[in-house]
Amino acid sequence: MTDIGDRLIARAREAGALRRDATGADIFALVNAAAWIAEQMSIEQADRLVELTMAGLLAPPKIINGVDEFA
Repeated sequence: MTDIGDRLIARAREAGALRRDATGADIFALVNAAAWIAEQMSIEQADRLVELTMAGLLAPPKIINGVDEFA
């Protein structure tokens, strides 16, 4: 599982979709936290927290000729 996760993270970084400083351990911990939160809160609250987390993990967009592009 770790090998697959590491390969997926590497591909996301290469595509410019994932922040360079996010690690496999970070993603694994966040997935576990999301599963726990889904059991503790309403689906709406859990979805909101997952969306906020994903927004923080995504690579910031670059502006190229006035158009947002992923870094």
